[in-house]
Amino acid sequence: MGKYSDQTKIAAARDYCKGNQGYREVARRHEVDPASLRIWAAAYRVHGAVGVRSRTKRKYFSADFKLSVIHRMQAEKLSIRQVAALFNIRNRDMIVLWQRTYEIGGIAALYPHSAIRYRAMGEKVDRERLATIRKTRSALDRSFSMKCVSSAWRTPI
Repeated sequence: MGKYSDQTKIAAARDYCKGNQGYREVARRHEVDPASLRIWAAAYRVHGAVGVRSRTKRKYFSADFKLSVIHRMQAEKLSIRQVAALFNIRNRDMIVLWQRTYEIGGIAALYPHSAIRYRAMGEKVDRERLATIRKTRSALDRSFSMKCVSSAWRTPI
């Protein structure tokens, strides 16, 4: 059980999304934290009341899902908060962790129980090595997307 009930969260998010007042005023009226209200309002806008309700079970994410979150964030230049609301991810720190492990170890690091993932979490990152990895990965991504686009273009529909 969280600090606030689901009814309180939904009422505060709905009240804010009406657009009549700011975060602080609505948070004060509902006696909730303004930072929490911002998160609830973003989730409410995208997913409705379901996005604000508490989860009963822990949610596990596949490596493909994690990769799609990272690619969408990079392609559309979205913030961590925006991506979390869009994909209904409650713990924004997980997105940062996925991004960091992907930059160091690629998609293999996003799989559960990956040795790369655990090694990446404990090591200090060499900035020069990380920059080289990013350049190489972006070059590979560009060449892969160009191959996909050019092969799709040649293929009759």
